[in-house]
Amino acid sequence: MHRELEKLLSTAKGNEAEVSKKDFEGFKELFHRFLQVKGPSVDWAKIHRPPEDSSSLHLVQQLKWKLLHKIRIK
Repeated sequence: MHRELEKLLSTAKGNEAEVSKKDFEGFKELFHRFLQVKGPSVDWAKIHRPPEDSSSLHLVQQLKWKLLHKIRIK
């Protein structure tokens, strides 16, 4: 992974390279910590489907309707 990030970083120019290098270092540190943790990070028994009237499902339905409406108008 380190080599691939370095290759990607070599494509950045100027200020973007400095910002990207800092981001990559943070990512590598976070990823290393993730690999060190033992055991499940999520208790899957506690994960439940959102209720049908939840706002996220409503938002998705609204977006679908808007997209369908745009297609129909053209």
